[in-house]
Amino acid sequence: AGDLFFIRGFNATDYGYGLLRDGLRVQGNRYDTSSEPYGLERIEVFRGPTSILYGENAPGGVVNLVSKRPHSQAQTDLAASLGSYDARRLTLDVNQPLNEAVQVRINAMADEGDSYRDEVWYKKHGLALASTLRFNDDVTLDLRAQHLADERVFDAGIPGINGKPADVSRSTYYGSANPGDNDSGTSADSTFQADLKVDLSDSLQLRNTLSYRTLDLERNQTTINRLLLNTATPTVRLSRSNFDSQQTDLANKLELSKQVDWLGIQHELMVGAEYAIEERDTLSRGSDLPAAYNQSVYNPVLKSVPYSAASVRRDGIYETHTAGYYIQDLMRFNEHWVMLLGLREDQLERDFDNRVGSDYSREDDYRSPRAGLVYQPNDWSSYYLSASRSYQPGSATGVIDPGNAIQPPEITTSYELGSKLRLNDGALELGLSLFQIIKENVPTRDPSDPNGPSLYVGEITAEGVELSALGDLGHGLSLQGGLTYLDARVTQSNNTTAPAITPTQPATPLEGKRAANAPRFSATLWGVKELGNGWRVGLGVRHQGDSFASTTNAVTLPAYTVLDAGLFHERGPWAFALNARNLGNKTYYESATNDLGILPGEPRSLQFSTSYRFE
Repeated sequence: AGDLFFIRGFNATDYGYGLLRDGLRVQGNRYDTSSEPYGLERIEVFRGPTSILYGENAPGGVVNLVSKRPHSQAQTDLAASLGSYDARRLTLDVNQPLNEAVQVRINAMADEGDSYRDEVWYKKHGLALASTLRFNDDVTLDLRAQHLADERVFDAGIPGINGKPADVSRSTYYGSANPGDNDSGTSADSTFQADLKVDLSDSLQLRNTLSYRTLDLERNQTTINRLLLNTATPTVRLSRSNFDSQQTDLANKLELSKQVDWLGIQHELMVGAEYAIEERDTLSRGSDLPAAYNQSVYNPVLKSVPYSAASVRRDGIYETHTAGYYIQDLMRFNEHWVMLLGLREDQLERDFDNRVGSDYSREDDYRSPRAGLVYQPNDWSSYYLSASRSYQPGSATGVIDPGNAIQPPEITTSYELGSKLRLNDGALELGLSLFQIIKENVPTRDPSDPNGPSLYVGEITAEGVELSALGDLGHGLSLQGGLTYLDARVTQSNNTTAPAITPTQPATPLEGKRAANAPRFSATLWGVKELGNGWRVGLGVRHQGDSFASTTNAVTLPAYTVLDAGLFHERGPWAFALNARNLGNKTYYESATNDLGILPGEPRSLQFSTSYRFE
């Protein structure tokens, strides 16, 4: 169960490196980076490397989940929704100030439903508690606790064949005959955060954030691991995996910010220190299933598969200690020029206590510089350029074969040039950015010793242009949208790659291949029109150019364009919404984990929701 965000050609949620909650990283586990919006105030997306403030993170950017906080107005919101595929959801949001110094907020959620994919279902529930304690005008303590439980059938998608997704119904499921028992899993995620803010003076502020998290995860899945074309009809071979993990994370971030005028320049200084411990006890099993469990591509007949995979892949305890120190200075020279300079140093220690083999450990020390310059010639336009470096550990386990070593972090360098315009007295905002992201230190094989330890000389480069628009066009019409041109590819590698097909296909060089799930062109546009008397109507379009299912570049996900719409009404304390996705019921493919795991897009679907506010 997880969220999947691709930012500028890179997976921002793999192992959780690009997923933050209230400014602290959700410690990495690639099998669960799930989040739930019921307890969120908003979702922030930061493009480009951001190691200066957040340490290790994904190359393309990060997603920050901002929790709901109590406020001074007593109110209760009760909301319910029904949708296609028997989707049912109920949420409760209670905000209650107890007095001027203490405020409390409670959010609860229950959600369950089936899917347009055969055999797939989900159930989840959550509870989030938040309180704000104002000791005086200068000291505030925010306390937050959340628990989220999730149970679902895992969906491995459909295979690709002949260079495209298999021509089967988008509901076709490949897996066990009893997925509720064999292809399902659970997660229980509990988090506690304490955020202390102290105004030491009018220009000096201290902030300390402490976070503690536990995550229990069980995942059992049947997936496709090979396409067989040497049979009477195309067939797929299946594999079996089991994953069980108990994870504990502890992190603390301390920041001190100061505003000062020095040599005629206004400085906003920030210094910070962060320490995090992650411990994960993991058992992972995996193996191919015998030929008796093979399935036809075009007419799969589900069979009950063995619950446990035959081989142990990993069995041990992963422990990571990270200590980071940083300084940042935002300098305002005058009303036109602003400069940002920052530097962070991280010390990373990783240990693997292996129950079935040798133990491994590794220590790294990395610096992440950042520089930016903004020119604002007037109050409606600004132009900027920036450069930064960041790092990301290569995997959650850190253990790779061959070589039996914990790999060093991958290093990302980012350059960006852009402008922002505020037109019509700020009612309409336009943005333009040109960027280049270079990820280095990517493991690749040694040509002189293909079976030996990897070399860390591989490179992936993403270059692109982004346009964005947000604002009010007048006459009750508002819009938001954007378009992106992206060229993301492997620019240096000694590896070769071939699709998982029998008879074996010839291998080709990985260097020069386009990145997976990275269309060259994508665009979105959503407009809302006020109709009067509390009515609004919305219409949107989503377009994505063709992309590849994996870096083999052997299977293409076709380009698609789909339409969405919504009808909204507010009347007193009531609010109603009817949302429709994929109005034209177009068959399309959203993303893929590899050439044999492609996720079809959702067909036409409807969701009706209503809410009532008690004040």
